[in-house]
Amino acid sequence: MLLKKAAQAGYVPAMRQMADHNFISRNDLKSDEYNYWIKKAADHGSPQAQYEAFTECISGNPPELLSYLMQADGQSYAPASLELGRLYACGDGEYGIVQDERKALELYQKAAALNHPEALYLLYLMEKLEIPSREEAERHPDAYARYLQQAQQQKAFPVMPPGMDGEDSRNRQSRGRIREMLKNYLPQNPKAVEWIQKNYR
Repeated sequence: MLLKKAAQAGYVPAMRQMADHNFISRNDLKSDEYNYWIKKAADHGSPQAQYEAFTECISGNPPELLSYLMQADGQSYAPASLELGRLYACGDGEYGIVQDERKALELYQKAAALNHPEALYLLYLMEKLEIPSREEAERHPDAYARYLQQAQQQKAFPVMPPGMDGEDSRNRQSRGRIREMLKNYLPQNPKAVEWIQKNYR
């Protein structure tokens, strides 16, 4: 099989394709083959494979998998930076990560600077909740408006009305999306928790 020979010869796109070939669906996943090829691509420096080794591999010890995620972040792979930020925001004993929201915010900003649409929208929400402080936002007066504009241009999120509250029917989908993101990325932030409690009684 030519594809397998190319993968065995060290051609990373072929390794990725071999991994995908064994990931037809969750129900049909040939996990040993998938893990083998995705890790092989990760070991050859593919940031996408490094990220997927962390998020998708069924086997592997936590330090090894976290190492892959950190390598992808080190290569400025935006999904990895966002996911690593989430781990710091939540804290994760399995991976030995102590909760550190300041570190999480730095990683979210990094992912947003790389134009990751979810990170861009998250930064917009943070500005609305004054996370970080209003003083910090005022030092970068145009940044958060740009975050929202870029996120909308990538069509990853519905166009949001200016406010984060109110009974306007246009806000219903917005509030659900906001709640989901705050719980996922800022689960211990007092302002985020307060907003969720206020809007979902």
